[in-house]
Amino acid sequence: MSDVVIRKRRKLGNLCQFLILEVLGILVSHRKPLRSERPCFDPDELKKGMGKATQQLKAFSEAGGQILFGTDVGYIERFDTSEEFVWMSRAGMSFKQILASLTTNPAQRFDESAHSGRIAKGMDGDLVVLRADPEQDAAAFSKVRYTIRSGRAIYSDK
Repeated sequence: MSDVVIRKRRKLGNLCQFLILEVLGILVSHRKPLRSERPCFDPDELKKGMGKATQQLKAFSEAGGQILFGTDVGYIERFDTSEEFVWMSRAGMSFKQILASLTTNPAQRFDESAHSGRIAKGMDGDLVVLRADPEQDAAAFSKVRYTIRSGRAIYSDK
């Protein structure tokens, strides 16, 4: 690893945690209002905040940071992950990098890569089948057709 990359990583420090918290705060405030609520966000502030978060994600990725996609905001009823995938793409992450944030990166980070995170003989058999091609449109990562866990279908959108 080059000295430049090492210096960038040190400079970025806990950027990943900061970025996650910042993006979560923006996404939470971006939720669609209930009928009885007035909009709870300023569109200009949202655009500004997401632009900043996108720049930070790009810098972290370019510095070699390991990016993990998390669903920790799944408790929000109206949360749609498609926007987050699009923002990852806007930050310069390729299809393969976004896919890795969902598969191999978490498996490596949580020391599960010997049996999880990729498709191969002897692996756990966890798989998500999508309705569209995420290489063509990053939002397609959120269009789940089937979820298979340990070789058994546990979700179907039918």
